[in-house]
Amino acid sequence: MRQDKETLDLIERVRKIEIRTRRLVDSLTAGAYHSAFKGRGIEFDEVREYAEGDDVRFIDWNVTARMQQTYIKQFIEERDLSVYLLMDISGSMDIQKSSVAKYQTAIDFGALISFSAIRNNDRVGLLQFTEKDEQHIKPRKGRRHALRIIRDLLSRERQSRKTNLRKALRSFMQTHKRRAVLFVVSDFIDDDYLTELKMVRQRHDVICIHIQNPNEHTLPGGALVSIKDSETGKQGGLLSLLGKKLSSGEENNIGKQLINIGLGYVPLTAGEDVIKPLLAFFKKRQMMNSHK
Repeated sequence: MRQDKETLDLIERVRKIEIRTRRLVDSLTAGAYHSAFKGRGIEFDEVREYAEGDDVRFIDWNVTARMQQTYIKQFIEERDLSVYLLMDISGSMDIQKSSVAKYQTAIDFGALISFSAIRNNDRVGLLQFTEKDEQHIKPRKGRRHALRIIRDLLSRERQSRKTNLRKALRSFMQTHKRRAVLFVVSDFIDDDYLTELKMVRQRHDVICIHIQNPNEHTLPGGALVSIKDSETGKQGGLLSLLGKKLSSGEENNIGKQLINIGLGYVPLTAGEDVIKPLLAFFKKRQMMNSHK
């Protein structure tokens, strides 16, 4: 009975996410998503009569000569995209802000991308990782497949709480040779992963979704705290802090490092809106594509 209830609860959570996300995709991101990520190329569709303002480079001179009237070629985009979510499900993603964990924001993002992908007839896949490859779902099309991805994101069954982004990136490169759009969704609390990101970028379009929680880096002045590692579970000693950041400033440099090696970068804050930052990134991408 308990297992049946848990299954029903999970189905209900998936359904609610689908309803909420579908509205967002329809009203905000579908067109921007399509424009931000180009397909493999274009293929000829048909010819039509020339209209003022058409690009003269696409005039079909053979048809024009035969019909004694100017005709222009029309093309359709060959998308055939594979979209991958490389999802960090390690212990540090459980850290909360206002009762919302970073991982919950990751789920919201994953649902939004999954439904945007299937709306544009793209394939979407998932690789969840800690220090291990926890789950790998090959990219497919269709609503049922997107619902499966959301269900598995919600379930999040993991064998470890530690992080190894380097290993996850290597695994992705070994299993997915064909060019893909790769969203790396993580808090990037790890070491020495830039080399692997550079290697992945040589073949794939890589966008880093950096989910942050300001509360985990700053404590109030004069605070006396006991620190517990969210990934190892080890309890630290008591520290007296005078409003200083727990990190050495490296957190603020993550975005710069990722941008400097040519990766897409979208910072998100746990518990806050994912739409505006993502839509801003899509529009920026759209402008870049239009100038190519």
